[in-house]
Amino acid sequence: MTDSFELVGGQASGPNGTGGVAQVLAVHAALLPIGRNGCILYYAGDQWLEPQDWEAVEIEADPTKDSRFASAMNEISHSRIYDCASQVVSNPGTPMSDLFCCGHAFLGNGNLAIAGGTQHWPPSEEQNDLHHAHWSS
Repeated sequence: MTDSFELVGGQASGPNGTGGVAQVLAVHAALLPIGRNGCILYYAGDQWLEPQDWEAVEIEADPTKDSRFASAMNEISHSRIYDCASQVVSNPGTPMSDLFCCGHAFLGNGNLAIAGGTQHWPPSEEQNDLHHAHWSS
């Protein structure tokens, strides 16, 4: 885990998952059976904001070599873990995938599998009906 943040006061998450104690828009959540009282993993990928840099670099053979990679990851890296006992939010890091509109399930061995997500947003002429043909993935 990289960054940790104690939940002291604060406010509810703001528009598009910015600000507040949650830090990100919690589109998906899973209760993890770890620690004294469990932890909650929550994440959102692009948080309903069309990523510009990510859509440009994710199709490359090695996106990490693109100068826009750090900016691209900031557009989709919205995963957090809330420790129910300590009430601390931490950033576990995010895979190199836009986890918006994905699915998740626990496997028989207790691991959490996350699959799917958003590969590309629809063309601008289709964005008035965001569920038409949905997203490719």
